[in-house]
Amino acid sequence: MQDFKCQIILELNSMGYHGEEINHILPDFMVERKTTIGLTWESSAEGSETFKLLIQIGILISIVTKGFLNELGKDLYGWVKSQLISFFQKKSQPIGRVCIEFEDVNVELFMEFSQPKDYQFFAQFFLDLPVIISEIDPNLGYEWDISWDEKTNSWMAKPLNLPEDE
Repeated sequence: MQDFKCQIILELNSMGYHGEEINHILPDFMVERKTTIGLTWESSAEGSETFKLLIQIGILISIVTKGFLNELGKDLYGWVKSQLISFFQKKSQPIGRVCIEFEDVNVELFMEFSQPKDYQFFAQFFLDLPVIISEIDPNLGYEWDISWDEKTNSWMAKPLNLPEDE
């Protein structure tokens, strides 16, 4: 496996989540990857049950291997399926973002859990991570939005901005 940093941070809005709740959602892979779960003091404009799952990968997107993304995706999928889905299902209106930061690209998935199938899309996102990342071209933009396309039954990656001319 490549030698670079990978850090996973789950930030939960302190208005909707409490310290004792987070003790039950610690992932099994904490030893292999630096993982932090904690409460943040953020605005509740989107709702008090907002969360952000931040995955920081300290290399260029073109250098990350499919094998690494497969392993990372499997770990995150397992964590989401075994702990996070049931955790968020106890909330009335969880809304969250999954942000993946590379040195040259930021990828973001916005999730609003209004239907049971939304939890399955949340989990599936991590299994599909290698395919999603392979479709991102850093030359087309720095910020990328990921969404599920109901018509094609596939993930779509869309650049939000174009790189600035130097």
